[in-house]
Amino acid sequence: MEKWINMVEMFVTDPSREKEVDEWFQNIHMPDVLKTPGFVTAKRYVMKEPKHGRGKYIAIYEIETDDIDKTLAIRKQFMAKERELGRSSDKQFPGLFLPLWQWVVCKQVQALPKDK
Repeated sequence: MEKWINMVEMFVTDPSREKEVDEWFQNIHMPDVLKTPGFVTAKRYVMKEPKHGRGKYIAIYEIETDDIDKTLAIRKQFMAKERELGRSSDKQFPGLFLPLWQWVVCKQVQALPKDK
């Protein structure tokens, strides 16, 4: 099974809606995305020092699948249903979709030995 990440840089155009964005992402969007077969995690990070013209948040979705094109097609179908149900926020909280990334290698620092 191949591993992928999909990243979206999120813009909150109206600072007074920051709490609304947070609630939507955590309580509506993340559960909706994770219903899509192959989408295994959804995370959101906030930029330490937001820059003008850049999104304040980045969302990272981890995907595990044998057929990424099929998985993305299913996600698009789910997104259409979410829009019909009023659960999507494409126009309210615009995002910049960044390239899809395939996992290649992972190295981990060994844990330091505990003092005896």
